[in-house]
Amino acid sequence: MTAGAGGEGTRGTGLFDGRAIATGAALALAIAVPVIVASSVIGIDDESNTVFVAFPLYLAGQTLGGWLAARRRPDAPLANGAMASICAYVVLGLVASVLRVVRGESLDPWSLTLNFFLAASAGLLGGVIATWKRPSPDTDEPGTDEPGTGRPGTGRPGARPG
Repeated sequence: MTAGAGGEGTRGTGLFDGRAIATGAALALAIAVPVIVASSVIGIDDESNTVFVAFPLYLAGQTLGGWLAARRRPDAPLANGAMASICAYVVLGLVASVLRVVRGESLDPWSLTLNFFLAASAGLLGGVIATWKRPSPDTDEPGTDEPGTGRPGTGRPGARPG
């Protein structure tokens, strides 16, 4: 059962946390929408190499959205990180597809599929980054207790065993 089933969205009811996903997707959209609008205003098109300036910013937004969702659900960071980015992409993809159809342009299913998987990958990367642990400052100093190492220490960084 997913967290979104039955409108619950509570933590611990399944793999997905609706609130974490929505928050991550909102962050991804908050970064992606201005990038896309600025690209359109500037006139960056698919044939220009300047798209390689805007696209990494878009992917960074997707990654941050995945990171935020993963931080809010540390017991399932990859699933929630990927889903947050996928949800943001679905919103963007639907809006872009409707605009293309209204303008009389054709849809490119290969491009939509590739960008879907890029968004999912960026969300997974955000989830992985969210799982990284920083080393404890106490374990970086010589002469401290390090659990499981058998090394003596006083528990105070820099203090000599006595």
